Amino acid sequence: MLRRKLPSLMAATLFGMIALPLSAEPLDLQGAVNRSIDDVIVPGYEALAGAATEQADAISTLCDAPGAVALTAARTRFQTLVATFSRMEPFRFGPAREDNRIERLFFWPDPRGRGLRQVQRIVDSADESATDRHALQQKSVAVQGLPALEFTLFGTGSETLADGRAPHRCRYARATANAIADVAIRLRDEWSSPDGYASRLRHPAEDNSIYRNADEAMQELLKAARQQLQATADLKLEIALGDAPQNAKPKTLPFWRSGHALRAIENNLIGVNRLIAVWQLGSILDRETALIADQLHRELGTALDAIAAAQAMDEDVLAVVESSNGHSHLVYAGIPVRSAIALLSEDIADALGLTVGFNALDGD
Repeated sequence: MLRRKLPSLMAATLFGMIALPLSAEPLDLQGAVNRSIDDVIVPGYEALAGAATEQADAISTLCDAPGAVALTAARTRFQTLVATFSRMEPFRFGPAREDNRIERLFFWPDPRGRGLRQVQRIVDSADESATDRHALQQKSVAVQGLPALEFTLFGTGSETLADGRAPHRCRYARATANAIADVAIRLRDEWSSPDGYASRLRHPAEDNSIYRNADEAMQELLKAARQQLQATADLKLEIALGDAPQNAKPKTLPFWRSGHALRAIENNLIGVNRLIAVWQLGSILDRETALIADQLHRELGTALDAIAAAQAMDEDVLAVVESSNGHSHLVYAGIPVRSAIALLSEDIADALGLTVGFNALDGD
């Protein structure tokens, strides 16, 4: 059994020191909301739009001039795109909910493989309607997002992209990358425009149709952090790990084909941690609750250390999950994640005077 330890220097640097308040003052929830917008959400969507655009450019180059170097470049851009998206995955509210944008970017989970079968059908049948971005966006959300793009770049037969034997597959990949970039750019613009969604969060009021006060705005962010941690623990780690290495199902993890499954989970946690860090809980809560906030950072740092240890074992996530040591590291990672969920849902929420409420992952 692995022993709990303090987070690594990387995690400690990421989260920073928690300053204790000198005196009791009204909670500055709106300040925490504003910092979330300025330091995490808007820059994050700018980075996502940039990564998606670079991915589309790399695939266009691959299609125009196939080769091993071009394929490697396109695959490398995918790694960056997955990491950038995974840090923004918690923000499923607001513009991400409009026009099924989050599903267009990330159709997952897909427990019965229906989305994958649709993608394979497009590739195998050389469906030309899927090679035009506008036509593709009228199809199922399952065939136009990151999982679909991963299959075209890393799935069975993807090596033919390098020698020009798969022109249709490459055109489909280019259309998919362009569709992803289109959604990412729209999300960036709708958050950052002067009258965009950030303004709704930044200026809660009785006549604001979404947020009447700072409590409701902050509650949205608290729910986003908690729901992402719960999805990571319940839908990703627990289902993939099973109760033993021999019963593991690592192919239920998103991005296993590309080898980025654990990196995506790592960036899920980093994204949540960055969000919580800018709230500056230690400076707005009383001394006792500030210590609880410090514990929250340590729990998430410990989870990050365990994920990093598993990643270091092997580039093949299937081998990691199905090995005794890798499985142990990942099971252990889930323990502090669940502790962080409890701290956010109970202690931190109570201290802020908020309630996280239920979400689709809570069950009956």
